[in-house]
Amino acid sequence: MDGIITLTIDTTTVLATKLAEHNRAGRMAAERAAVNGLVKAAFGPSAQTAHDPHGAPFIEGFPGHISVTHGGGYALLAIDREHRIGIDCEAYRPQLQRVASKFLSADELPVHAASPQALLRAWTVKEAVFKALGDPLLTISQIILPSFLPEEAMLEITLPQGKARITMQTVPLPAATSLATLVRAY
Repeated sequence: MDGIITLTIDTTTVLATKLAEHNRAGRMAAERAAVNGLVKAAFGPSAQTAHDPHGAPFIEGFPGHISVTHGGGYALLAIDREHRIGIDCEAYRPQLQRVASKFLSADELPVHAASPQALLRAWTVKEAVFKALGDPLLTISQIILPSFLPEEAMLEITLPQGKARITMQTVPLPAATSLATLVRAY
């Protein structure tokens, strides 16, 4: 597949590709095709993504962990043999500001909704944490972020049942308008 970006971030390999131009009606097909192309590039031409009962993706016969995302004009596939992972990619859109109170707590709002970039980072971190933890009873609004979210850090995230230790890293993408965050859970 042409145009694949391959990055190694600690124990995780991330493959990314720019999504094909499409109209609104063709968006889902373009996203699906891009993710399938990344899976085949990483695991071979016969590889297919399957989903567990909670919707999390996996590759049959692969003992490690994967996470996929499509947003911000990109499709990304994260692969890690050791750690549960989550990845999310988005471009800022005004809708995030309108729904901020649904995914940020009252204490998080003043910090993480202070600017479009801060809000985008909070959204991608929460989405990636949600995917990495794989807890079907957890909601994104229950994930409480620390007040400072650097581009790379080991953090403790507050959850209803206690704390979770994660590493969080920004995934460098060519488009400055898109932000991707990778999370590994320990």
